[in-house]
Amino acid sequence: MLSTTYPKIFVKVPALDDSELTHTIENAIKTAVHPERLVFSICLTYKQIVARKELEECLDRYANICDFKVTMQTYHKDLLGVAKGRYITESMYEDEDYVLQIDAHT
Repeated sequence: MLSTTYPKIFVKVPALDDSELTHTIENAIKTAVHPERLVFSICLTYKQIVARKELEECLDRYANICDFKVTMQTYHKDLLGVAKGRYITESMYEDEDYVLQIDAHT
């Protein structure tokens, strides 16, 4: 029997203490025709622990629906801001069929 693979969408989301991060993830999942085809690459840089906790809770809710590749790091002055987050999310790409770059507040 032939194996059928469906196209995957690699969704890159760098975030810096963004209160809209979990809303962005949830909206993408809830509005996708095939949410199981989404592969989120998330880099959260946070100063406030609440951002980390919100993301962890969101991942727990949706881990059985789509794939997540996540890096969480505490903010410090030597980080290069969202550019570093974009680099980290890009580095998790594994030949998915499509790529969508968004910021968490989108």
